Amino acid sequence: MPSAFPVFFDVDVVGGRPLPIEVGWAFVGDDQKSVISESYFVKPEEWKAGNDWGHSEDQETRISDVLTAGRSVVQIARRLNVALADRNVFADDPFDEEWLIGMYDAVGVEPSFKIRRLLAKMLVQKCADVLGMSSTAFSRLQGAVERAGPRTQNAEANARHLALLWLTVTQTTNSMG
Repeated sequence: MPSAFPVFFDVDVVGGRPLPIEVGWAFVGDDQKSVISESYFVKPEEWKAGNDWGHSEDQETRISDVLTAGRSVVQIARRLNVALADRNVFADDPFDEEWLIGMYDAVGVEPSFKIRRLLAKMLVQKCADVLGMSSTAFSRLQGAVERAGPRTQNAEANARHLALLWLTVTQTTNSMG
């Protein structure tokens, strides 16, 4: 039976590439205390070291990682299907939904999970509202989570940030009631 906890994902793209360079996801573990996350660099065959990546110097290391540790889109799609089967998946950005769908379309694989059309931050805000958390308390929690696990130029860290925010909201409201 799949977990009721949402899965948060992030996709990182460089320049005008036809596919993302990294896909990351995270969710609250069944123990309701841990955050489980993974990410993979995408290494399509047509991406070569000599290509014009249209990148900044800050991304130099990440591009090196893509070229050395990247996996095929098929491998990543299969891993996502195993790890996230029958789960509800939420993006942090509407473009990420399109990138993920495009990645699956590119290899002719159907996702085994449901990509929801509600952005991750909206989902967490809605959860806080339903659980009776004030907007002031939610803002404070967002700040605390940002300090504990800031958003970066890394898909896994961004997905973990959202899962940690979800976990913090649900733990805080559960301890209040």
